[in-house]
Amino acid sequence: MNTRISAAALDWNEAGERLADISTWIRPAELHGLLCGSACAGGDLDDRAWLQRLREHAGTELAADAGAQDLIWFRNRALVNLGDAELRFDLLLPEPDAALPERLDALAAWCSGFLSGFGLAGGRAEALDADGASGLVDLAAIADLDAHSTEPDAEESYAELVEYVRVAVLLMLQQRVANEQRGPA
Repeated sequence: MNTRISAAALDWNEAGERLADISTWIRPAELHGLLCGSACAGGDLDDRAWLQRLREHAGTELAADAGAQDLIWFRNRALVNLGDAELRFDLLLPEPDAALPERLDALAAWCSGFLSGFGLAGGRAEALDADGASGLVDLAAIADLDAHSTEPDAEESYAELVEYVRVAVLLMLQQRVANEQRGPA
Protein backbone atom coordinates (compact mmCIF):
# COMPACT_ATOMS: atom_id res chain seq x y z
CA MET A 1 0.00 0.00 0.00
CA ASN A 2 1.69 3.21 -1.09
CA THR A 3 -0.24 5.79 0.87
CA ARG A 4 1.02 8.68 2.95
CA ILE A 5 -0.64 8.55 6.29
CA SER A 6 -1.21 11.59 8.48
CA ALA A 7 -0.25 11.40 12.14
CA ALA A 8 -3.71 12.43 13.36
CA ALA A 9 -6.69 10.08 13.46
CA LEU A 10 -10.04 10.97 11.92
CA ASP A 11 -12.69 12.99 13.75
CA TRP A 12 -16.46 12.68 13.10
CA ASN A 13 -17.20 16.41 12.90
CA GLU A 14 -14.15 17.24 10.79
CA ALA A 15 -14.91 14.39 8.37
CA GLY A 16 -18.52 15.55 8.02
CA GLU A 17 -17.46 19.10 7.25
CA ARG A 18 -14.80 18.06 4.72
CA LEU A 19 -17.15 15.69 2.89
CA ALA A 20 -20.33 17.78 3.00
CA ASP A 21 -19.80 19.46 -0.36
CA ILE A 22 -18.75 16.37 -2.32
CA SER A 23 -21.96 14.42 -2.72
CA THR A 24 -25.12 13.55 -0.88
CA TRP A 25 -24.38 9.81 -0.92
CA ILE A 26 -21.19 10.10 1.10
CA ARG A 27 -21.76 9.66 4.81
CA PRO A 28 -18.67 9.54 7.02
CA ALA A 29 -19.69 6.35 8.85
CA GLU A 30 -20.44 4.44 5.65
CA LEU A 31 -17.27 5.73 4.01
CA HIS A 32 -15.19 4.65 7.00
CA GLY A 33 -16.80 1.22 6.93
CA LEU A 34 -16.07 0.97 3.19
CA LEU A 35 -12.41 1.73 3.79
CA CYS A 36 -12.12 -0.71 6.71
CA GLY A 37 -13.86 -3.48 4.76
CA SER A 38 -11.49 -2.91 1.85
CA ALA A 39 -8.49 -3.08 4.18
CA CYS A 40 -9.75 -6.28 5.84
CA ALA A 41 -10.20 -7.90 2.43
CA GLY A 42 -6.67 -6.92 1.40
CA GLY A 43 -7.81 -4.53 -1.31
CA ASP A 44 -5.39 -2.02 -2.76
CA LEU A 45 -5.91 1.40 -1.19
CA ASP A 46 -3.66 3.61 -3.31
CA ASP A 47 -5.24 6.83 -4.62
CA ARG A 48 -6.55 5.38 -7.89
CA ALA A 49 -7.89 2.16 -6.35
CA TRP A 50 -9.54 4.01 -3.45
CA LEU A 51 -11.36 6.46 -5.73
CA GLN A 52 -12.40 3.61 -8.06
CA ARG A 53 -13.80 1.63 -5.12
CA LEU A 54 -15.82 4.71 -4.12
CA ARG A 55 -17.22 4.97 -7.65
CA GLU A 56 -18.17 1.29 -7.60
CA HIS A 57 -19.80 1.62 -4.18
CA ALA A 58 -21.71 4.77 -5.07
CA GLY A 59 -23.03 3.34 -8.30
CA THR A 60 -22.42 6.73 -9.81
CA GLU A 61 -19.65 8.54 -11.56
CA LEU A 62 -17.64 10.86 -9.40
CA ALA A 63 -16.04 13.54 -11.49
CA ALA A 64 -12.32 12.93 -11.81
CA ASP A 65 -11.43 15.77 -9.47
CA ALA A 66 -14.69 16.17 -7.54
CA GLY A 67 -13.63 15.94 -3.94
CA ALA A 68 -10.72 13.63 -4.74
CA GLN A 69 -8.35 15.46 -2.40
CA ASP A 70 -10.86 15.34 0.46
CA LEU A 71 -11.53 11.64 -0.15
CA ILE A 72 -7.80 10.90 -0.16
CA TRP A 73 -7.40 13.01 2.99
CA PHE A 74 -10.18 10.91 4.56
CA ARG A 75 -8.47 7.65 3.61
CA ASN A 76 -5.11 8.80 4.97
CA ARG A 77 -6.55 9.94 8.28
CA ALA A 78 -8.71 6.82 8.70
CA LEU A 79 -5.78 4.48 8.10
CA VAL A 80 -3.97 5.96 11.13
CA ASN A 81 -6.63 4.56 13.41
CA LEU A 82 -7.04 1.23 11.62
CA GLY A 83 -3.33 0.47 11.65
CA ASP A 84 -2.76 1.36 15.30
CA ALA A 85 -0.35 -1.20 16.77
CA GLU A 86 -1.95 -0.89 20.20
CA LEU A 87 -5.42 -1.79 18.81
CA ARG A 88 -6.96 1.59 19.62
CA PHE A 89 -9.06 1.36 16.47
CA ASP A 90 -12.45 3.04 16.73
CA LEU A 91 -15.37 3.18 14.34
CA LEU A 92 -16.07 6.62 12.93
CA LEU A 93 -19.46 7.34 14.48
CA PRO A 94 -21.29 10.37 15.88
CA GLU A 95 -20.26 11.67 19.28
CA PRO A 96 -21.90 10.07 22.36
CA ASP A 97 -24.08 13.14 22.93
CA ALA A 98 -25.81 12.67 19.55
CA ALA A 99 -29.32 11.21 19.65
CA LEU A 100 -29.38 7.41 19.87
CA PRO A 101 -31.32 6.99 16.57
CA GLU A 102 -28.62 9.01 14.78
CA ARG A 103 -25.87 6.85 16.28
CA LEU A 104 -27.73 3.61 15.49
CA ASP A 105 -28.31 4.75 11.91
CA ALA A 106 -24.61 5.60 11.56
CA LEU A 107 -23.61 2.20 12.98
CA ALA A 108 -25.88 0.43 10.49
CA ALA A 109 -24.41 2.55 7.66
CA TRP A 110 -20.88 1.76 8.89
CA CYS A 111 -21.58 -1.99 8.75
CA SER A 112 -23.19 -1.67 5.32
CA GLY A 113 -20.15 0.22 4.05
CA PHE A 114 -17.83 -2.41 5.55
CA LEU A 115 -19.61 -5.25 3.78
CA SER A 116 -19.55 -3.35 0.50
CA GLY A 117 -15.84 -2.55 0.85
CA PHE A 118 -15.03 -6.14 1.78
CA GLY A 119 -16.86 -7.48 -1.26
CA LEU A 120 -15.63 -4.85 -3.73
CA ALA A 121 -12.03 -5.51 -2.63
CA GLY A 122 -12.44 -9.22 -3.36
CA GLY A 123 -12.83 -10.39 0.23
CA ARG A 124 -14.04 -13.93 0.71
CA ALA A 125 -15.71 -15.29 3.82
CA GLU A 126 -13.97 -18.62 3.09
CA ALA A 127 -10.61 -16.94 3.76
CA LEU A 128 -11.70 -16.20 7.33
CA ASP A 129 -11.86 -18.60 10.25
CA ALA A 130 -15.23 -19.42 11.84
CA ASP A 131 -15.12 -16.35 14.11
CA GLY A 132 -14.33 -14.01 11.20
CA ALA A 133 -17.06 -15.50 9.00
CA SER A 134 -19.52 -15.24 11.89
CA GLY A 135 -18.47 -11.60 12.30
CA LEU A 136 -19.43 -10.91 8.66
CA VAL A 137 -22.86 -12.44 9.23
CA ASP A 138 -23.31 -10.34 12.37
CA LEU A 139 -22.23 -7.17 10.54
CA ALA A 140 -24.92 -7.88 7.94
CA ALA A 141 -27.51 -8.16 10.71
CA ILE A 142 -26.33 -4.89 12.28
CA ALA A 143 -26.50 -3.20 8.87
CA ASP A 144 -30.25 -3.92 8.96
CA LEU A 145 -30.65 -2.48 12.46
CA ASP A 146 -33.75 -0.43 13.27
CA ALA A 147 -32.45 3.02 14.21
CA HIS A 148 -35.61 3.84 16.16
CA SER A 149 -35.31 1.15 18.80
CA THR A 150 -37.38 1.66 21.93
CA GLU A 151 -35.58 -1.06 23.85
CA PRO A 152 -35.12 -0.01 27.52
CA ASP A 153 -31.37 -0.68 27.55
CA ALA A 154 -30.82 0.59 24.01
CA GLU A 155 -27.94 2.81 25.10
CA GLU A 156 -26.07 -0.11 26.68
CA SER A 157 -26.90 -2.36 23.73
CA TYR A 158 -25.53 0.28 21.35
CA ALA A 159 -22.23 0.43 23.24
CA GLU A 160 -21.98 -3.38 23.19
CA LEU A 161 -22.67 -3.48 19.43
CA VAL A 162 -20.02 -0.86 18.71
CA GLU A 163 -17.46 -2.80 20.75
CA TYR A 164 -18.45 -6.07 19.05
CA VAL A 165 -18.02 -4.54 15.59
CA ARG A 166 -14.69 -3.01 16.57
CA VAL A 167 -13.33 -6.35 17.77
CA ALA A 168 -14.73 -8.24 14.76
CA VAL A 169 -12.98 -5.83 12.40
CA LEU A 170 -9.67 -6.16 14.25
CA LEU A 171 -10.04 -9.95 14.12
CA MET A 172 -10.67 -9.92 10.36
CA LEU A 173 -7.76 -7.56 9.79
CA GLN A 174 -5.49 -9.81 11.86
CA GLN A 175 -6.63 -12.85 9.84
CA ARG A 176 -5.91 -11.06 6.54
CA VAL A 177 -2.40 -10.20 7.70
CA ALA A 178 -1.81 -13.79 8.89
CA ASN A 179 -3.08 -15.16 5.55
CA GLU A 180 -0.75 -12.83 3.64
CA GLN A 181 2.22 -13.90 5.74
CA ARG A 182 1.45 -17.57 5.07
CA GLY A 183 1.24 -16.95 1.35
CA PRO A 184 -0.90 -18.83 -1.20
CA ALA A 185 -2.22 -22.21 -0.13
